[in-house]
Amino acid sequence: MTTPTTVTSILKSGIAQNLYTHSPSQLKASKYLTSLANILNARHEASQLLKLPPPPPQGAFLRPRRVSPSFFPSSSPPGPRRLRGAFIHGPVGSGKTLLMDAFHATLRTTKKRRVHFHEFLQSVHKEIHALRTSAYAEGSPSPRRHDPIASVGLAWSRSAEVLCLDEFQVTDVFDALMLSSLLRNMLDEGVVLVCTSNREVGRLYEGGVNYEYFRPTLDRIRAHAKEIEVGDGTDHR
Repeated sequence: MTTPTTVTSILKSGIAQNLYTHSPSQLKASKYLTSLANILNARHEASQLLKLPPPPPQGAFLRPRRVSPSFFPSSSPPGPRRLRGAFIHGPVGSGKTLLMDAFHATLRTTKKRRVHFHEFLQSVHKEIHALRTSAYAEGSPSPRRHDPIASVGLAWSRSAEVLCLDEFQVTDVFDALMLSSLLRNMLDEGVVLVCTSNREVGRLYEGGVNYEYFRPTLDRIRAHAKEIEVGDGTDHR
């Protein structure tokens, strides 16, 4: 039996084995995630080909062959800035995490990270604190260290072309303000964001302190991630 290699095939295989319940909204979401993964995998393979040196000549009439840039839509593999990720939202038990994990599993790049949103926040806060402490100890921080959030965002961007965040939610004003800067830096660097949440983007941090300052961040998330609603009234846990 062939091992499923796409989000849609993983979902359909699970349904056929009675592991998952059929859900039209899940299947629709899986098709978008499959397409996104296909593009990312094609870009990854293209980038690997471009890193290969041309083979040595094997005869007087043979010349080294190079990978033609015309193989791609542009002179270089499509960059992540051109891709919209996904913001998958729906009620508890609607299969959001299943979809995200299947997407993450089908990516061939090693520059991918999958983390629970709470753990992501904890890690980011620790990294920011460490940079601030280091800058204070040195007494004369560099311009980059004057903005530790930008430094942390850059570090995450370099380690993850694709970032999968499970159970995205914002309830704290300090988290909201920090995320505004962090996500701006990461998305500007081209990180592809795939998230799950119990709330749609427009309801994140709804009614929070200084909500108006967080609104541009919501617009930025919408611009960089397609909102996908799942949930057909069935608890898939």
